[in-house]
Amino acid sequence: MLLGALAGALAQIFTIPVSVIALRQQIADNTNSKSLVEVGSEIVQENGWTGLWTGLKPGLVLTVNPAITYGVFERIKALVLARESRIGGRLSVGESFWIGVGSKTLATVVTYPYIFVSHLSLVIYP
Repeated sequence: MLLGALAGALAQIFTIPVSVIALRQQIADNTNSKSLVEVGSEIVQENGWTGLWTGLKPGLVLTVNPAITYGVFERIKALVLARESRIGGRLSVGESFWIGVGSKTLATVVTYPYIFVSHLSLVIYP
């Protein structure tokens, strides 16, 4: 899980600038479309180089979503297997699917308000 969180953090560091620029392009007036480089330069002029990483902190916090998914999946799996005293400790494909759906849904429900507010704040306060 630690390696997954580290991978997510590194991905955020490299992809956030592109997301910030793309978001600025999406909310901009479409009459004079600017290139990725032009919008990036504009952001750097307004906010400095750190402006390209606006939203990095929420993105780093949200790397816990997969950890929640995995943790809940493993806990429910253990409960199902213990309840039914299965030899070999294996779930059926259907059970794995539905436990996965439930664990991802729970992780999303827990983190979605934070995702929504962080994206909203980027639009309101670019």
